[in-house]
Amino acid sequence: MICGALEPTIASTKVSLGSGLSVQFWKGHWTDDGRFFNTYPSLASFATNINCTVASQFTQNTWAINLHPVLSNQAQTELNLLMNTLATLQPYADAPDTRSRLQSLNGITTAAFYRLLTFRSISGKPADFIWLKAIPNTCRIFLWLAFKDRFLQQQQNTQKVVV
Repeated sequence: MICGALEPTIASTKVSLGSGLSVQFWKGHWTDDGRFFNTYPSLASFATNINCTVASQFTQNTWAINLHPVLSNQAQTELNLLMNTLATLQPYADAPDTRSRLQSLNGITTAAFYRLLTFRSISGKPADFIWLKAIPNTCRIFLWLAFKDRFLQQQQNTQKVVV
């Protein structure tokens, strides 16, 4: 139960980098570029440990990304972009990592749940969360229709002729 709730919680939060000991380098949202796993998918496939921490990739005051040798052209391009992003960042050994909400949740709203389910195309088990008792019934119905792609878009509505 706890492990099942951990992944959606991590997916819906961002981290202000401290020591980097509790933040996943590839899967954590600790830069403005989002999760490197999604931003640089080709490069992430060459990672020796996809679950490594930020602190493990920063040694002797420099970024040393642990990758399998012989990168593809796409992965090399992504590595150059990643290194440009990391050039201005570094963990702070004495500071804790601070996790906060990725989206501003002002109460339980349909829009907030929809943003959580569709954020950066992260897929989980949306159906399991849609039918939780904590979610209001109107939100459940809306989210289920959105998840199943049953909403007509404005363009489709104007093109349909109702007789």
